[in-house]
Amino acid sequence: MHNTASSKNPFFLTRNTANVMEDLVRRVSQGSSVSLIGGVRGVGKSRFLDQFYATYHDRFELVLVRFEADNSIASLGLETTFSEHSFAAEILQKLKPQSCLIIDQFDFAGPQIQREIFSFYSRHAMDKGLSLIFSAQADSLQPFITLSESSHLTIERAELCALDYPEQLEYIRAVCCESPGHAAQLSGEMKKKLALTGGIFSKLKLFIQHHRSEISCTEPVLQGSFNLAWGVATSVLVLIVLLTGGYWFTHSMLPSGQSLSENFDNQPVTESPLQNNSATVPFAPRSVPLASVKVADVTPNTDSFESPLSHLPVATAPAVEEPVELIEVAPTAEKAPPPAQSILQQRLQATLRWLANSNDYASSIQIMSLDVSNNPEQSLNRYLQKLQSENIDLDEIKIYRFSKKGRTLYGVLYGSYVSTAEAAESIGNLPAVLKANSPIMRTIKGINDEINLQ
Repeated sequence: MHNTASSKNPFFLTRNTANVMEDLVRRVSQGSSVSLIGGVRGVGKSRFLDQFYATYHDRFELVLVRFEADNSIASLGLETTFSEHSFAAEILQKLKPQSCLIIDQFDFAGPQIQREIFSFYSRHAMDKGLSLIFSAQADSLQPFITLSESSHLTIERAELCALDYPEQLEYIRAVCCESPGHAAQLSGEMKKKLALTGGIFSKLKLFIQHHRSEISCTEPVLQGSFNLAWGVATSVLVLIVLLTGGYWFTHSMLPSGQSLSENFDNQPVTESPLQNNSATVPFAPRSVPLASVKVADVTPNTDSFESPLSHLPVATAPAVEEPVELIEVAPTAEKAPPPAQSILQQRLQATLRWLANSNDYASSIQIMSLDVSNNPEQSLNRYLQKLQSENIDLDEIKIYRFSKKGRTLYGVLYGSYVSTAEAAESIGNLPAVLKANSPIMRTIKGINDEINLQ
């Protein structure tokens, strides 16, 4: 069935883009950083920076500038017009402290303005806490590396990667299928054509435009039906065994006319080593038909142990009870039970267990970071009690400690998600009390890196 969903071009969050975006949030939060977003042409650098600006412009002071191949300049977050010649005066000089300048397609800018921007950040990034994020083609990075060395700037580089095959199918589903439960179905010939895109966004967009009528969206029901049939068959088999007392099952497993005891008698003798003992004892199981067993035939097994008193006469005199000396034992003081853990301590320990048992690509939603220098235990317990009063399930709250510039901070997370896409989609559905501080998606790897960062 062909789905006639309207054309849309959503931002597609992958593990790679989620990790890069998370790192950028950390660097901009710390301030005084320079970050390079690299990747081949068409991999989605402009789309990524647009999404970063749209997601975090309310949280950070962001300015987005894009240099075009025709020497034109587009901007977001600015109320001024400028040209490449007036860039320094109109943009750089008006940047607010702790703000971040985002430059897309920086390799299209002229060499002169590239030098001016690097020189400006070399002089003012530290004292104003300014951050710079810029993108460039993978084959145009060498000039920026040379500029950073001459300007004594440290560049943190991140690479956007092409989509792998499962991500390509998921992107096609997101664009072409209206129902989240549907999956995009491609023919064998279509899969060959899809492989030619190499997972590059610009090529995937053209692929969808040219072959949209050949892409079908269907609900995958085969696996569910198979699991249901298998469950019913298993239940029927268990019910038969219970009703027949296992008779049908045991007799169907043996040759015709042979009893279980006969089958057991014909088994070869095996030797079983005793635990913690190097000797082995032969073990020859035998079964005797119950009808032929007589009391006289049953003899005690004395092979393993014979008491040295077994041949002595048994005394018939009554036993003499010796007096028992009573010893008074001073009562020991009962140990006081350990003090009950606070809500904060419970969540800290639960979070450590959760981090240890989760893979790097599992995700959560960070609802805030707290810098509590005065009595953090009391402040965080009060915050958790507030969440509890708002009917927030505290089992979904994770709290961890980390250090930043010599200070101890607390990160507060909500939920546990198997993928970054699931976490990102869930942010919009959070209760209002959890959305008050502009929550962001976090990966387990990013959280562990933040905890281990000294």
